[in-house]
Amino acid sequence: MLRLLRNRLDRAFILARKAKFLRRAGDSICGTIFASLALLTACTLTPIEPPPQPEVSEKAATAEAPAEPTATSLGIFEATAYNADCHGCSGITATGVDVRSSTQHNGRTVVAVDPAVIPLGTALIVELADGTEIEAVAADTGGAIDGRRVDILFASRQAALDFGRQDVEVRKGSAQ
Repeated sequence: MLRLLRNRLDRAFILARKAKFLRRAGDSICGTIFASLALLTACTLTPIEPPPQPEVSEKAATAEAPAEPTATSLGIFEATAYNADCHGCSGITATGVDVRSSTQHNGRTVVAVDPAVIPLGTALIVELADGTEIEAVAADTGGAIDGRRVDILFASRQAALDFGRQDVEVRKGSAQ
């Protein structure tokens, strides 16, 4: 590209001289053409180096690190909802947690998972479509829970129906 532009500028300069448009080297058109040729030559011969980056000491780099550990994303999952009184539910999870009177286990919402994807007992953070985050624990399984799907336990059937089905981001949380 630069070579083509340089050739065209060279030809323009020669044609302008032949046509006697340029009588002196100081003419503005001549100066512009010479300046363009000089710039092109400089661009093709001089590599452009990135500006030097300031050195950051290891101590300073550690000080700028975030205070909270970030959770590891497991990806996007399909989330559904259930309650302990659902058809075929006993109120006791696959890990033995009694959820007939509470949707929580050790301060986290119980979720059903596919243990081949998320091991039972894993602390999770489930980020809903609206940005709400639920601290959860993988404490249950279900016949319809296969692959990248989580089933969130709700206190009532109506709350589960209101939640519906949505895509959520699931991250590993910190153990309590």
